[in-house]
Amino acid sequence: MKLYKETLENTVKQETFNDFNTSYNSSFFLFPKSSGVYDLLDDFHKRFVAIRGYRGAPYKNGFLIMDVDTSKNISENLNWIRDNIPVLKELLSIHISVP
Repeated sequence: MKLYKETLENTVKQETFNDFNTSYNSSFFLFPKSSGVYDLLDDFHKRFVAIRGYRGAPYKNGFLIMDVDTSKNISENLNWIRDNIPVLKELLSIHISVP
């Protein structure tokens, strides 16, 4: 959730991204393959990495300069992440207490 929030605010700290990576990689060992947790986190990881790839894009007057396809890609990834957070919470709730 912290990484998603920082991504929306375009304030992602390296520490936050590293924490997500650690949790994502650990999930491979912590949850059974059949749980789907690792596979879903893998999808989250790919989308966060894709979004992060645009961080070096140029800015003008505080706005990111990008073409329509890039903008659409970022938007689709953010929407997918938003829509799948409840799915992840549901998968995790079977194994741990999730607020």
